[in-house]
Amino acid sequence: MDISTKKGSNLFLQGESSFDFFTTKVMELEHIRLKDRDRSIEVVAQLLAKNANKKLFREKIPVLEIECWLQHSVSEIQKLVTKPNWTPEEKLQEREILVLNQCSAMFLHAVPVALAFESNFFQVLTKYTTARNGNSGDFSSEHICEHVLSIVWNAFITSTSRSNGWSAKTAFKQLAASGILEEFIRCLVSPKLEPHLSEGIDTMLQQLQLCSNFLKNKFKIGDSCGDALRAVLEDKAGIRKTRDHIFQRLENIVLSVDSMCPTVKPKQWCSHCRKFENSKDFQESLMICSRCRNASYCSRECQVADWNRHSRCCSSAVRSMRISLNILSVRVGNFMKSHYATMMIKMVEQCDKTSLKMQDMIIQLDYMPNEIGVIPALQDPPIFKVAPIRDHIEGAPPPEPNWYDSRSGKYTYLCIDPIKNLKSKQRPDHVTFLVRSEEGIQCFNIEMDKRGTDETVSAFRSALQDSDFEPLTRIFDNEEATQLSSQIQNMHLHQDSEDSSSSFR
Repeated sequence: MDISTKKGSNLFLQGESSFDFFTTKVMELEHIRLKDRDRSIEVVAQLLAKNANKKLFREKIPVLEIECWLQHSVSEIQKLVTKPNWTPEEKLQEREILVLNQCSAMFLHAVPVALAFESNFFQVLTKYTTARNGNSGDFSSEHICEHVLSIVWNAFITSTSRSNGWSAKTAFKQLAASGILEEFIRCLVSPKLEPHLSEGIDTMLQQLQLCSNFLKNKFKIGDSCGDALRAVLEDKAGIRKTRDHIFQRLENIVLSVDSMCPTVKPKQWCSHCRKFENSKDFQESLMICSRCRNASYCSRECQVADWNRHSRCCSSAVRSMRISLNILSVRVGNFMKSHYATMMIKMVEQCDKTSLKMQDMIIQLDYMPNEIGVIPALQDPPIFKVAPIRDHIEGAPPPEPNWYDSRSGKYTYLCIDPIKNLKSKQRPDHVTFLVRSEEGIQCFNIEMDKRGTDETVSAFRSALQDSDFEPLTRIFDNEEATQLSSQIQNMHLHQDSEDSSSSFR
């Protein structure tokens, strides 16, 4: 049968009562016909992994057989590591391509990936990638980059799939521990990248940017992964124009890391030509826009050429503040109108948890899209946070929301002084909001009248905890009280009380 087809691969696995293919070696299975291909464990492993049904693959191939395949693959890669006289420009040999391709295909399945993480597979792959680079300490040879990217991407997406249950952070930790994450980053300079792989890498970098604590620990200046990423951004190979979206992801990661490490001066690049160098001379030579302090330029020519674009977002502070407050006030008004009951339920929870009053809380709304394009405050139900104001004005700024901005080369938490000022002017019927949007970060008090008093919090508490809706009728008219009671009951009934989790492998 022809296992180079999906039908042939499935028929082959279905016909095996006890699969012992890898342990008995492919040459002993004469009933398998491969069109114009050498008969080897690598070829058969690649074809079965690519073509067979995943459920059938998992059910028919025992773990012991996968372990046998993995040991064989590790042994073959180790042999490649010892190959002498490699140069970065040297093309991969047929045997190398065969070994790497079958690993990439097998990592589309959960068990091979789980066993690879448990073994020394990725450590050996790291040594091979470094050796293939000629130990130059520079970037990996373009002839191996795409294979390494494919293997790591498949391992990541398989290990973090819903059925396997690993978080992205766990997968990145495992990859970083083996050293292959650093090589993965270096390989991003490959001039040849298939479209599907480019999209996959973009998705993987999105997930990486969301792992803030991991980035803080592994991507600072001086860390191997952090230095590799910043070296890629220097774009010595001149490939940025062919994959600008990936470079933008990398820039966002660097900005995120620098914002979490305020003692480290963030690296900047030219806002017009996107030129970037990690050197001290280049960083100090950049000219910073004197009005907004957010744009930087490598030359006067770039500053002039970028003005038409930059002028649209570089307005005076007073005008920007007025526009921002007007827009945000409308947005906050719409939020309270649509989600008042949801907001008050979360307010009651936080007041009970902290033993504080409503006026001691701050409501945090985020109107900026996250890495997957979702705007938290516009979701239904909305994603927002209620927290004590004291968390923002006492000691270090809270870890969430992680909203920072750049001023004169330093990253500082913007809202401490404005929140202190608002708190001093707050009236009993005021509620403080901290809002992030495309206009910037603003905080302000909103007058809520009867909707924002301690009596209102007590009425919602009675409705939530005792199903006593009568106090609401003393504050709101009958129609509004009935509507709020219905909303509270519905939200209470549909509360998600289960957190499903499954263990990988």
